[in-house]
Amino acid sequence: MKRTLDLNKLTPIRGNQFEILLCMNDFPNITEEERTVKRTFMTKFYNICSCKNECFNKVDFKKALEVYEDYGKMQIDEKFISVGALVKSMKVSEEDKSNNSNLLKESYAWTFGLTKICKSFFAMIYNVTLRQIDRLQNRIKKREGFEDKRSSNNTISDEILANTKIFLNNTIKDLILPSASNEIYTLPSFINFTQFYKDLCQHYKSEFNNPQPMSFPKFLKYFKTEFPHVKKLKKKTDYCDACCEYQTILADSKVPNEEKEEIRNNFNVHKELALNARKAYADHRLLFAKEEGYYVLSFDFAENILTPHLDPQPAGFYFHSRRKIDVFGICDENSGVQTNFLIDESQKIQKGPNMVISMLHYYITNFVPIGKIIILYADNAPGQNKNQTLVAYLCYLVQIIRRHPRIYLNFMIAGHTKFSPDRHFGTLKKKIKALGCESILDLIGENGIVKLSARDNEVILYKNPESGEKIFDWYDWDSFLKTKYGACVGIQSWHVIEVEENSSKIRVAPFVGEPFADYNNQITEGLLTGFPTIIEPQGLSETRKAKLKYFENFVTEKHRRFILNDF
Repeated sequence: MKRTLDLNKLTPIRGNQFEILLCMNDFPNITEEERTVKRTFMTKFYNICSCKNECFNKVDFKKALEVYEDYGKMQIDEKFISVGALVKSMKVSEEDKSNNSNLLKESYAWTFGLTKICKSFFAMIYNVTLRQIDRLQNRIKKREGFEDKRSSNNTISDEILANTKIFLNNTIKDLILPSASNEIYTLPSFINFTQFYKDLCQHYKSEFNNPQPMSFPKFLKYFKTEFPHVKKLKKKTDYCDACCEYQTILADSKVPNEEKEEIRNNFNVHKELALNARKAYADHRLLFAKEEGYYVLSFDFAENILTPHLDPQPAGFYFHSRRKIDVFGICDENSGVQTNFLIDESQKIQKGPNMVISMLHYYITNFVPIGKIIILYADNAPGQNKNQTLVAYLCYLVQIIRRHPRIYLNFMIAGHTKFSPDRHFGTLKKKIKALGCESILDLIGENGIVKLSARDNEVILYKNPESGEKIFDWYDWDSFLKTKYGACVGIQSWHVIEVEENSSKIRVAPFVGEPFADYNNQITEGLLTGFPTIIEPQGLSETRKAKLKYFENFVTEKHRRFILNDF
């Protein structure tokens, strides 16, 4: 029958009972709850020992009480981790058993400090039950068995590693995206490493009759070690439709090898064209450092900035159309500085060649010296960049007013058009998200968001919102140039266009590195005189102003005029 301790009748007969009572006198100023904990521990301290060695006589009461209280304050998970580590450290190894005959039949050497105690007394001091100790022991046993099994299967032969590397090289070669860098290769975001592993196992099963050459965790570790230069694209990263289609087919194990071979050849041609265009762009960016007669410019539109942009954003904004600000960036690849044209919704004209050429003309005539060779880079948008009007404008600069001796217009392969303007737009978008933007006023000035987003971001406005001063005009370039220059048949297949001052024709090439062919885009031989007429913006309609009225109470007083009205 289990003994109980009657604190009222405790006498110094059994070992250190008298010492226990003296210890209670050391805690005169404690709460009743703390006194109950200590009395409970005193009861357990004397009664819990299950061995004949009377562990309570060998252990210091105060130290044991301190440990008991500390572990009693722990969370259950924290306590299990700590006690589990202690239990594991007390496991008797085979070496210890061979050196000490007294440990032959024991699995654990239970101790408190350097004092040997029984399992029950150990559990009591660390404030856990015997059942919990048993569960911890079972976990340790299972874990050691798993580790032993894993270590026995952990060795992979050099032959398997070599064959795995060959297999992965052949697989990755079909899926990597084109890049100008020889150091980093990218895989599409839909690639699944689990499928890589299944294909590897299937390959070994068919070739070497070995269905599992290595475990999946070992495969992942090997891949990251041997192919650190191969990265997966993030899911939000855009890439070419053709690449996506090719890679989806090549990654499908159900597609016959004959069909894959044809797709693989087409994909390789596509990647080579994109790679050549990317390398040419990278080389041109370094031209100014080598030859001062060149100016390399890249231009593009960004996503509209919607104002007001608040954080947190009211739910009603999702059901109303905010005021739009167009952003057109022209990046000087030589210096890295990008000039961002900010066009308010009330000041814009129809987005097309007239809008693009007006801003491009302002930039070239104000920032590019006369007599320089210009190399332009743009995407393949037909309504804005890749059209006969822009080509005619370049002919006007070179062949009519002879401002520049030669201009190249390069279009990157569709789907592979990430270039410098996108980087600048990204920094601007990130800063707007961080700071918020009530109106166009927050974007401009030395302390405006555009300047704060990057040191190499500059701003040009159609009209200064504070002073009302107009900076540049919109011109009807399309009507003006049509009097001399006609259609460019097949322009969608051109990726390089060259205009020279000593020739009345232009030279075009389907891709970078391929031979040029002459093309005559002139419809008359007469001189082109005069200048295009000015186009005045229509401003906001009354209907649009009524809709913008919704945002009146969401912005401060100084911004309301630039959200609700023309300026």
